[in-house]
Amino acid sequence: MANYTASTVSPPPPPPCQPRAPRVVKGLLCITLPFRLVSQVSWVRESSAGRENIAVFHPSLGSNYPDSSLKGRVSFVSPSLENPSISVSDAKTSDSGTYTCEYATYPSGTDQASSAVFILAKPQNNATTLPVLAGKDAVVVARCESAKGQPAGQVFWDTTAAGDQSNTTKLENDKTVSVVSEFRLIPKAADNGKDITCIIKHRAQKTDDIYKMKLAVHNVQLTCVANANPPPTSFEWTMPKTAQINGNKLSVPKVDESINTTFACEAKNQLGSGQDRVTTLVTGEPSKVSEPPPGSSATSSIIGAIIGILIVAALIATGLLLYCRRRNRSENGE
Repeated sequence: MANYTASTVSPPPPPPCQPRAPRVVKGLLCITLPFRLVSQVSWVRESSAGRENIAVFHPSLGSNYPDSSLKGRVSFVSPSLENPSISVSDAKTSDSGTYTCEYATYPSGTDQASSAVFILAKPQNNATTLPVLAGKDAVVVARCESAKGQPAGQVFWDTTAAGDQSNTTKLENDKTVSVVSEFRLIPKAADNGKDITCIIKHRAQKTDDIYKMKLAVHNVQLTCVANANPPPTSFEWTMPKTAQINGNKLSVPKVDESINTTFACEAKNQLGSGQDRVTTLVTGEPSKVSEPPPGSSATSSIIGAIIGILIVAALIATGLLLYCRRRNRSENGE
């Protein structure tokens, strides 16, 4: 649940009755001066939704709270003409606006003083890296989110990797703002393990939230090589659902425990077919950071994946090559 605080924006010079917004929303103060005869005090709130009366105090008739968005949450702290301050409980970001203390005096007539109040909502932050394959197209390699803040959180990236960030903002139903920042680059094998840091700044935070991570870029591709005459006309793969096939090449977009299975490739030509298979074992998975203290680190590690996959390619290629050579020799009478 969001934490709320309040601050004032450009308060006016002190009039006879000056409302003030404290750092924590416990009340708006209106203190009258003794040389004025005050007969009634009213509080009004103005926002983008309009103007509404929220509280009225009369020395004979007492306190009254008209229907408003604050009804049930606004009250006079100590009802009196000397100090008709109000308190707003369970403050929400939608309570932001201009609060005006209006008072009827003798002999001056009606006067007023206003103060702008802005409710801050502390965002919920998290960050993560996304394991990717080396390639020619720019892809998202890290993501940072600052959810339900007011105002919106500010997201910054710090890394030596050559890339760009893009931010998406969303206005939530409670008037808070969520920000998702993505870091994109054209992944190269040399980028694997590079440091990348997401920094989130917000007025409601005592310190910046800092997420230290490492990029996970892998060059993982299986190639089914068949040395046959006539050449192979088709290749068939047995692999996990997440793998992507392009002829005799197979790519694994996400390397984690889900590919701990058996890979098989079968090459076919007009004379027959040959196949080979191997079982892989991958350990480790990317980690997501939600609430790290400043200076902490989050790394995405995939252990043994590249070596294991390369062995698969080598075994498949060797197996098909030997099969095809044996077949050719038998056909030639050797």
